[in-house]
Amino acid sequence: MANIDPELWAKINEQLDRGLELPADQRVEWLAKLSREQPDIAARVAELLEVAQQKEFSKFLAGPSPMSLEVITPETLVGRQVGPYTIEAEIGRGGMGSVWRARRMDGHFESTVAIKFMHAAWLGRAGEQRFRVEGILLGRLDHPNIVRLLDAGVLEGSQPYLVLEYVDGESIDIYCQQRQLSTGPRIELFLDVLAAVTHAHQHLIVHRDLKPSNILVTPAGSIKLLDFGIARLLATDQPSAPQTQSIAAALTPQYAAPEQLLGKSVTTLTDVYALGLILYVLLTGRHPFANDGQAGADLIQSMLTEDPPLASTVAEPAGRQRHALAGDLDNILGKALKKDPAERYASVGAFAEDLRRFLRYEPVLAGPDSIPYRLGKFVRRHRGGVLAGAMMALLLLAATIVTSIQTVQAKRGWAAAQFETRRAESANEFLNMLLQSDGGSTGKPLTAEDRLDRGVQMLESQYRDDPAFAGRMLLQLANQFRGQTNTVRAMALDQRAYQLGVLAHDAELMALAQCAAAFSEASADRLEQTAAQLAEAEKLVVGIDSPSVMLRVDCAKAAAKVASGQGRTVDAEKRLTEARRLLEASGQSYRAAYTTVLNELGGLYVNTGRLREALAMTELIGATHERFGRGATAARLTALQNQSAVLAQMGEFQRSLHLLEEVRIRNRAMSTAASEPLWYAVNHAKALETLDRYTE
Repeated sequence: MANIDPELWAKINEQLDRGLELPADQRVEWLAKLSREQPDIAARVAELLEVAQQKEFSKFLAGPSPMSLEVITPETLVGRQVGPYTIEAEIGRGGMGSVWRARRMDGHFESTVAIKFMHAAWLGRAGEQRFRVEGILLGRLDHPNIVRLLDAGVLEGSQPYLVLEYVDGESIDIYCQQRQLSTGPRIELFLDVLAAVTHAHQHLIVHRDLKPSNILVTPAGSIKLLDFGIARLLATDQPSAPQTQSIAAALTPQYAAPEQLLGKSVTTLTDVYALGLILYVLLTGRHPFANDGQAGADLIQSMLTEDPPLASTVAEPAGRQRHALAGDLDNILGKALKKDPAERYASVGAFAEDLRRFLRYEPVLAGPDSIPYRLGKFVRRHRGGVLAGAMMALLLLAATIVTSIQTVQAKRGWAAAQFETRRAESANEFLNMLLQSDGGSTGKPLTAEDRLDRGVQMLESQYRDDPAFAGRMLLQLANQFRGQTNTVRAMALDQRAYQLGVLAHDAELMALAQCAAAFSEASADRLEQTAAQLAEAEKLVVGIDSPSVMLRVDCAKAAAKVASGQGRTVDAEKRLTEARRLLEASGQSYRAAYTTVLNELGGLYVNTGRLREALAMTELIGATHERFGRGATAARLTALQNQSAVLAQMGEFQRSLHLLEEVRIRNRAMSTAASEPLWYAVNHAKALETLDRYTE
């Protein structure tokens, strides 16, 4: 199989996986069909399948059986090395695995992490590579309230594990109970949980196992959400698999939605239900179904057939606490806990907005739409200036006054809330459809680009009535196409997003689209239209009240890309330095956009011969990745490669070689030797050749 083109090998590998999954009696017909449709690879696939049937191959595949949790004890793991980490102590154990505190002390970095050993049965040997790949994808979640997933691997080829950010905290229910927080502070704390879940949903990740023990609060009062995406790591990707297989991996019956218990499709609305249960527990001190000694089948039966009691009727302590829950909070919890997903809040964002409206004494979407209700809310908001006599007059003239409230006092805020709610509903509807899309009648799993194409089709066909939303989502998809070096497709989507911005009279969307288009054009070395695009974007930004930091950063990056392409390096550096300052001043250096800006600056320094400054920039990029838990990512390895290249240009070949060796060591700790990118070995070989170490 020597000298096979990489693209051809990818096709062979894909078909080989399918063939290995088929029963022997179905392979002959499948191979015949493959020969007709893809004759260029069918013969090689058949050859490999024959090898797989040989006795020696079976022996080769044989390996150690996964360790059970019973044998994963302090005696077996304390002091053991997992990649660059040394295990120190067990800190938790549950239905999905055990969690251990570990320390990294390899001479380069010192940090404490949590390592979670998963039930091997959730994964299966065929899923090991996907487990690692998904671990890298989930590590891109970038939110201060989500515990970062740093790495995923399989210990000794048998035991799957995750390396997580270590958090010293306690579960949210215990935190609230011990500090005896009142209703308002509990809701404020819970809003941070909703913000974290919303962030993950926007990245096409559904939690599926939300519960109080997965939500920690640090001593400083910061929320940290655990185990996000583990269900995605463990779920099957095969279209033919039963629905129940994709949800069994991560399910706690006490906090599962009815559709999970019934083995139906899991969507973002599944998380809405679990969040409703968690808030119910936080506000009442008890579970709506599991407080009468029910367990197992009885508990599941109750959750499927009974409505939860009103929170105000069961809260402890009684009296003042129950009074605080009566009315709006009862309605909000009732809507979140509907058995039918379609009757719940359309998104986690809509759930959060209703809680914020409650805290502001504004009408909530889950509340009764009656005149006395709205009037009562108005009086609560303005009770400092409302006298008893005026209140009586308000009650006598309720209909007229409520009309005035709606049209004069609350019209603008209500319209804004409705707009944001509709926008959140659209975003989650789009997300859910994209999550559930598959290969259709072909049964072929979608590639990343296929799924992006499917997203574009859905936006164009189903969101024509909301061009502002569709345009922003198209820009997100364009950015993904650019990341896959499909710049031509990205430019087309940038242009379409601009047209939607014009249609919606949305100046911000138009500016974003023009800056994105200029960046794409400059990336393709097509600079003819970029001046006009940047000029219009700048004019639009000037007309926007308080333009966002990211809008200004994106436009600065685009202007720098164009200036660099035109040889105006001084202007390019000025623009990139401006973008860097904006991100640092706003406390957003944790964003991936920050290291992107630094990387562009580093490249500029190299091109202008300022190697010392370029080296300092690569070091800052590396330190930023480490500080924000991205030490075990491909982006961190790329930064090390760039640092090595700068050192080589400076003539410091030994230091350059040392960094390349570190890249390969880190890559092996993250994945397998077989998955090492070719250029890692090539760069290493070139560095050895420079030092006359030809044999190596």
